Amino acid sequence: MENKSIKDEIKKTYEKFNTIFLKETGRHLQEFKISEIRDQFKAWIKNNPQMFNDLYDAEDSFLYIYHFRELQEINRVGIMLREMTDQAAYRKFIQEFFDDNSPSGLQDLKVHQLNNESDKVWHSRDSKVDSLIAEWREQRFSPYL
Repeated sequence: MENKSIKDEIKKTYEKFNTIFLKETGRHLQEFKISEIRDQFKAWIKNNPQMFNDLYDAEDSFLYIYHFRELQEINRVGIMLREMTDQAAYRKFIQEFFDDNSPSGLQDLKVHQLNNESDKVWHSRDSKVDSLIAEWREQRFSPYL
């Protein structure tokens, strides 16, 4: 049962903030760059402190949003590989990225990698961090694409 709790919490957090962003800005969360989401969270910490229980709640919520987005990208690449004719590459991809016994559904190494990336984005003040994320994705998927 615990295996689904983190997956569910990640999805629930994303849906919660999608609703908040839609209400506050008229735009869905997916329409924002991750740097814009980070900047909005930090503005809420400063100007709307009741939005989060504390700074850790804000950072954890951001982490879950980052995980949700990256998991969507991992799933997209997995679907693309499955539809290609190279089944060996698809099986290798699934083995490298997914673990049904993991609380998040991802291999622990990938979870740590996403956590580190999220921390770098959260603590950065750079608005160009989105291009860095694109580089991370390229490195993550280059053995398969």
